[in-house]
Amino acid sequence: MKRLEIAIVGYGKILYTMVHGLNTTLQQVNAWLLEHGLSISIDKCASILFPKAINHEALPPIILDGKTIELKDNITYLGVLLDYSLNWSKHVIKYLAKAQHATHVIRSLRSTWWGSDPETLITLYKGLIRPRLDFAGTVFSRISKKMVAKLEWAQLIALKLCADFM
Repeated sequence: MKRLEIAIVGYGKILYTMVHGLNTTLQQVNAWLLEHGLSISIDKCASILFPKAINHEALPPIILDGKTIELKDNITYLGVLLDYSLNWSKHVIKYLAKAQHATHVIRSLRSTWWGSDPETLITLYKGLIRPRLDFAGTVFSRISKKMVAKLEWAQLIALKLCADFM
């Protein structure tokens, strides 16, 4: 049997009504998938609640096939790390680490005779570092000034390496 991962989003002011709607929709989607030879991998399912101010213990469970879907503080969806507060700091930190690894590649290539051309290094920056720092940038509506400064600092370091200022 084939496996499929999906996202179902619910919203509303009345928590119990929203969770009931999610459970109903989840059962309908599961029935349709089973008719078509597909299934939901419950082990890979997770739920997240925005905002966290709501008491998680009071939340009715989201259930599929008699199993409760785990409620988490953060999840990754399409490569974007979502946390309950939507402040994006965990996502930024994750991609800053990836950009630092790519910066090490540029630092290593800078010391070779065939990789030290600034134009080549800028091309690598555009292909390796900038996409990692810009990934999901359009959803950063509540990013803090501290996180913006960290992103800008990572870009500055990488560009200085490319231009041979370090």
